[in-house]
Amino acid sequence: MTRQETLKITGVTIDGSGNAKVLWSWNESGGKPYVEGSAVTLPEDMKKANSFLVRSELSVQHTMLLFFGSPAGSEASTRTITINREFYYRQRLGNDVPCSDCG
Repeated sequence: MTRQETLKITGVTIDGSGNAKVLWSWNESGGKPYVEGSAVTLPEDMKKANSFLVRSELSVQHTMLLFFGSPAGSEASTRTITINREFYYRQRLGNDVPCSDCG
C-alpha cells in the first residue's frame, strides 16, 4: 500500500483593493505548485488590504479498519479516506515572509 501525503506552502500578498496573489509557493518535493502572480481565493475574514499571509495545505491518506457483524467482529475491512486541511498565518514582523528557495 502506498501512502500519499502532500504539503503546499504559499506566500500570498494582498493589495490595497483586497486582491490576493501568489508571491511564492513550495511543495514537499521542492517544486512550485502555483504560478507566481496567480490569483488566490481567500476566506473573507482573511482579506486584509495591504497585508501578507502564508497558506499551508496538507493532504494525508488514512486507512481505517472497520468491523461489521457480530460483537466479536466476525468481518473486518479497510477503507481509505483523504483528510485535507488548510491553514493561514500572518507574519509577526515586517511586510512579508521571504522564501529563499521558492523562486
